[in-house]
Amino acid sequence: MTLVPRAAAVIALACGLATAAGARDLFILQAQGSGGVASGQTVTDSGHDVEGLVHDFLSHDGAFRALALQPNYSAALDYLGIANAITMQASAFGTQVVLAIPRTGFARTFTGATPDAVQNQVEHFFEGDGARELAKFLEKSNARAKLAALDGNPRATTAMFARSAFERFGIGPLRTRAGYREEHVDLGHFDLGVQARGGVVDASHFDSLYTADAALTLGGDSERVGLYLSLLGQYRNYDGADVYDAGLELGLPITLVPLRGRPLRWAVTPVVQTGGGASRDMLAGGFLVGGGAVNSFGWNLGPLELTVADEFVYYGGVPLGEIGGVRIETELDRWITRNGIKMALYPPGFEWLSIEGGAAFMHFLGGGAKVDSSASPFVGVGVKPLDLLRLRVGWESDFGEHGYAVYTGRVDLGLEF
Repeated sequence: MTLVPRAAAVIALACGLATAAGARDLFILQAQGSGGVASGQTVTDSGHDVEGLVHDFLSHDGAFRALALQPNYSAALDYLGIANAITMQASAFGTQVVLAIPRTGFARTFTGATPDAVQNQVEHFFEGDGARELAKFLEKSNARAKLAALDGNPRATTAMFARSAFERFGIGPLRTRAGYREEHVDLGHFDLGVQARGGVVDASHFDSLYTADAALTLGGDSERVGLYLSLLGQYRNYDGADVYDAGLELGLPITLVPLRGRPLRWAVTPVVQTGGGASRDMLAGGFLVGGGAVNSFGWNLGPLELTVADEFVYYGGVPLGEIGGVRIETELDRWITRNGIKMALYPPGFEWLSIEGGAAFMHFLGGGAKVDSSASPFVGVGVKPLDLLRLRVGWESDFGEHGYAVYTGRVDLGLEF
């Protein structure tokens, strides 16, 4: 079996495992009436659109039509596995509703002439003055939901930024080391690179979880200093809920010990990043600014090269104000470290080929993360058929706490001048 069919079989197996493990929807809203014709009746609906579920409950639509006959009723929302994440107590046939977020201590009463009027009030509140309360709720969710959008797991928005800088300037430098011998070293160059990755997320009790990300990098360096600008993007589809991430990264690699004439190389890269993520289905997202430094140390052992890398980065939430009638608030205060090791083989006589393997370890510092530690083993094969062209294909996984895992394939394509 060739490499491509074998990789396809592994991906198919991983998809099957992720599907088999799923057993529930992302969001579950359970309501119970009292005092009406069918007092005590329980109504449950679920799906991937939390806004739609709350809308149907407040407006007596869909599965919650029967509540129109109830003078008093209540509901509790299970948000990504967090039971009673949001509660609602309705009276006067739905014309008065007390909405509460127990984890943040928030509670507010909404009153209108009709249930639809109450629903509109709730929607407008969280799109305006209540955006800060929603941001606080999402920050608490990072510590309790393994599929939180912005933070707290290996595929969250913050993790995407941290992974990008670490792979680009730490464990996986942009240029392959294939063919590097003292007589071949020429570190001054210009780079144009494209990276793409896709795969599945396996989180116990959830089903149909997919992820993909890509990056476009432009830059170059001399023997001592370089400058790289990257455009980052990520898409996640969690059982039908769309999550989008995008951002910019600026890195300034500084080579403290150059490779020329030496078996050792050492580089430190200050990094600045900004961007964010959003999901209308999950009512989640935010905007962040951050950065830090990546340290990369390499030891050339003839046909082998050992790389050890470390990263320390920080991300803070930034309020964007009102955009398109919706206020954007972000509650985020996160430190992340990544550490890793890679061994690469450059077979003598095959300067165009490299084979590598290793592992990275990520930690969310300061608490507030459901999957606060994870290990990411990887393998890859790189080829350089032309002086200007490089290609790498690889397989990576993330293994974290609470039954969390990710399986992805990756392709890197670059031009060097």
